[in-house]
Amino acid sequence: MNLKNKEIRDDTVNICIKKVTKDNFKEIENLWLSLESNSGPCFFLSWKWISTWFNQLKKTHKSFLLTAVQNNTVVGLGIFVERNNIRHKLLKSRQWLLHRTGDEALDQIWIENNDFLIRKENRAEISHAIWQHLTKEQNQVDEFVINLVNKTTFNKIDNQINKFSFIQSHHDFGYRVSLHNHENAASYMISLSKNSRNQIKRSNKLLAKYGEITFNVIFNRESQLELLNEAQQWHTDKWENTATASGFTNTNFVNFHKNLILSSSTSAQTFVAKLTVNGELFGCLYCFVQNKSVYYYLSCLKPMKDNKIKLGLMMHTLLIEWLILNKNEYTDYDFLAGDVRYKRSLSSDKDEYAQVIIQKNVLKFKIENAAILLKRRIKHTFKKLQKTIN
Repeated sequence: MNLKNKEIRDDTVNICIKKVTKDNFKEIENLWLSLESNSGPCFFLSWKWISTWFNQLKKTHKSFLLTAVQNNTVVGLGIFVERNNIRHKLLKSRQWLLHRTGDEALDQIWIENNDFLIRKENRAEISHAIWQHLTKEQNQVDEFVINLVNKTTFNKIDNQINKFSFIQSHHDFGYRVSLHNHENAASYMISLSKNSRNQIKRSNKLLAKYGEITFNVIFNRESQLELLNEAQQWHTDKWENTATASGFTNTNFVNFHKNLILSSSTSAQTFVAKLTVNGELFGCLYCFVQNKSVYYYLSCLKPMKDNKIKLGLMMHTLLIEWLILNKNEYTDYDFLAGDVRYKRSLSSDKDEYAQVIIQKNVLKFKIENAAILLKRRIKHTFKKLQKTIN
């Protein structure tokens, strides 16, 4: 790249920031795939995901590649998109967003477990060097935004670093099933609560009245697209009257996942699990696979008149049982973020998620944060008052 670079040295780690365009795509691909094999990332940091996202960036997006090098080896990578944000009609902020754009339509692809791609060895040291550089040398940036972070694995930085503050917001919980804890499907069922077991058994019994139940896991790319296309209206209808509409109503979302599934990258996989009754499709689970971990992304389920038939509960249970039968190939089933009942009832492990903002310690942000805190306190006090009155 014939562009001006800025480098500093922190111990044995060199950090380089370069403006990138799609002309640099092959160079970035080679770097990313080489590091990916030594970092053991989750699916959202695989080249399969990152390359699909990068190809959707518009020409108007100003993006930067961060490279960390140690002993002549690339040990850390990340792609920032620069955004000039105006909040409350007057507060201006230049943001660098990690693997996101700040455009809701483009970001609805819902990246989770976001972070830098970092080599397993000396992760903390490399992460520290990256943040030391960013907060010391990139003075033009007001806020570094990382969303959505898994706090269990995110490389934490100091609360105060080079006149920046570490802020966390939008807390959420996620849940996982450790497959190695179960010898077979029966042992998994025993681990569930009596109420969950009863709901699953009752759902199976009631659904069997409609006909023969068949469950399959589909890895063929074209078949995955056909299944999602057939079932997506169920997802659209479910989220129609909510704060966030279904991604299937968003062309950017649809194109992204089509390209993701069709991607020739072999570093990670997608699959769709399907449930049919007498050959008729009743539901789909769209999932990702990386480093033997399976990530549940979304479901499309046929609405049932009988609310005692819990299709989602059935399908997740059937998939977990299938994974246990194949546990030499898979280690865990990750429901990702979302603190909802069915995830809690079916899982064995809990994660915590948050949006992380590394923000300059300047007056405008201090005033904003104080106002946000005051608003929360007033809201909390008002709720307590309402409960007292009622």
